[in-house]
Amino acid sequence: MLGAVFLLLTSVYFLKPARDGLLAISGVPGLSDMELKAYSSFGQSLLLLGIVPLYSRFATALDRRSLARCLTLFFVSNLIVFWLLQPGLVVDHAPFLGIVFYLWFGVFNLLALVQFWSFAADFYSQEGGRRLFPAIAVGATAGSAVGAWLAKILVRSGIFSTYALLLAAALALIGSLALLMFAESRGG
Repeated sequence: MLGAVFLLLTSVYFLKPARDGLLAISGVPGLSDMELKAYSSFGQSLLLLGIVPLYSRFATALDRRSLARCLTLFFVSNLIVFWLLQPGLVVDHAPFLGIVFYLWFGVFNLLALVQFWSFAADFYSQEGGRRLFPAIAVGATAGSAVGAWLAKILVRSGIFSTYALLLAAALALIGSLALLMFAESRGG
């Protein structure tokens, strides 16, 4: 679980600079960057009002393994689509891509973390969870710090573009899922 939450938070912090960068280039005439971010955050809230009940339906219909696998692979496939939409790769211009990614990131950020915690709560007994919680907290903190640090280093060095961070996050998510499945196969 420690490694899974580490990779999950690493992916989140790979995506934060991508979110901000894509939103910055998605200017809407007549709106400042701050206004665009504020309106996008409001839109994110409205979107979540519909997404959370939908997620709840899936969560009750699927077992924890299937739900974790389906949700993670859905997010990974979305990241690949966003990567494909970078200018000049498949299309020359995807209007409002930054706004759509900003909205998507809000949903991802909430559901991926909720999914991890519900998996852990379902997987471990209350006593086992209490013993494991400090390790999970360390993994989450380390993943956040490493993800933010590594994203900054990779983008500033020119090794990775903002769009390459999307693929790096997708790989981290796949690694997180693999570690969750491995933990479940070994028992609680």
